[in-house]
Amino acid sequence: LGADAASLLYIYLGYSSYLVPAYIIFCGWNQWTNSSLRLLRAGLFVCVGLIVSTATTLSLLYSGASVASFSFSGALGLRTGQLATSALGPMGALAASLLIFMTALAVPAMWTLRQLAVRNRTPSKSPDDDFQVQPLSRTTSV
Repeated sequence: LGADAASLLYIYLGYSSYLVPAYIIFCGWNQWTNSSLRLLRAGLFVCVGLIVSTATTLSLLYSGASVASFSFSGALGLRTGQLATSALGPMGALAASLLIFMTALAVPAMWTLRQLAVRNRTPSKSPDDDFQVQPLSRTTSV
């Protein structure tokens, strides 16, 4: 079952099929850390963007030899590369696919940097913070 799935993914996605196990690992990490569903959806969006842009870029880089282009980019990359080339021209299609690839890489990097900045700003809580000494209340005489 695993070999058939890997073969089909390689035929359809080419070398970008190696990103699918990375996304599965991300889903497992998300489940293990009890992260939000919003983060899982964002990860899916980024992974799909990386897969499509990687396959398209590899197809456009090897556009001279269709056998090499298919083996690197798969059916998805070959087709999206053809569609992008017919719409934008060869250089425009390559620039667009590289722009999508860089954006798909930059989004998680910026999110990670933002999360690290938030963690560094919040002061660490010491165990004694919960047990502060309160001033004695005044006793009233009756």
